[in-house]
Amino acid sequence: MDAGRRQSVLTYKLYDDPPLKRVCAHCDEEGATEKIPFIGAGSRLAPDCLWFHDECQLRNVLGGLKHQQKLCHCYIHDGDNAPPEGMTKHQEAEEIMRLVRLGQWSYG
Repeated sequence: MDAGRRQSVLTYKLYDDPPLKRVCAHCDEEGATEKIPFIGAGSRLAPDCLWFHDECQLRNVLGGLKHQQKLCHCYIHDGDNAPPEGMTKHQEAEEIMRLVRLGQWSYG
């Protein structure tokens, strides 16, 4: 997926700060590059921004690995959406990106 197709009206990139200083809103790790504007609870007029890694934002849209396997709370009462045991949130997001690139992610 090229950067042009990935960007939309609501997502855009800024390179004014070194990316390593930005913390991802999903995984809490540094290096986030995707800036997502939203209207925050503290301000009705000025949008706030959240930063994400590309793969973490993709994971937020597609769901986690447990969602893909129908093991999350969407499918079973006591399921959860946490990363599989032994994986960090960012590692799970990287695995989802890898599966999508290989065409092994089911969208249905």
